[in-house]
Amino acid sequence: MQLETSVERVLETAVDLIDITSLETELLRSMRPHDIQALMEQKQKVAGVYHGLLKKLDRRRDVFADLPERLKDEVRQTSDWVKLILAENARLLRASVDANEKLLLAIKKAAEETYGNEIGTYDREAKVGGAPSRTTSVQVTLGLNETT
Repeated sequence: MQLETSVERVLETAVDLIDITSLETELLRSMRPHDIQALMEQKQKVAGVYHGLLKKLDRRRDVFADLPERLKDEVRQTSDWVKLILAENARLLRASVDANEKLLLAIKKAAEETYGNEIGTYDREAKVGGAPSRTTSVQVTLGLNETT
């Protein structure tokens, strides 16, 4: 049956998404952000495929009801696992961003304490705030390479 093949594809894609997200989560826990970039891109692609397959399956809800109960249970359980894994991953990503932001604020504060108000900062929109005047003798520049 064609629908059963679609369901099998959903299950396979869900397992791929779980595997990729679990690996990304583990890399976040081990504080290896440089290994995450390619994995994040792969996760986004697989998640897009997974959600597309689920939408197609959802449009055939009436036919889905006729599938064997075992298959329907697998889809439900897998969907629950995907939600759980993605929620944990999102929590760790937010925690990582928060930790990095706090570190950068601590660096900024230390620079201000050392050099006074002779430093400048960029906000999230790349606007300069508190830029040093042109007449200052001390200029400190801090940069962040987001790819490492």
